[in-house]
Amino acid sequence: MDSKTFKSGRVTIVIHSNLVHMTSDERREWFQKEQERKNPVLMKLNEIIHKINKEVALG
Repeated sequence: MDSKTFKSGRVTIVIHSNLVHMTSDERREWFQKEQERKNPVLMKLNEIIHKINKEVALG
């Protein structure tokens, strides 16, 4: 399994997943489908990312 690093605001996110082998469009489609399905892992990751970004913004 490979990894890829992304920046979201001032937060660095490292993804360890086979998703890194997908094109940008394939990932976007996958994320949209999984959000519609209420994938619990994806929903929790979104919650954590938003919480971290909020805390970083409040400094």
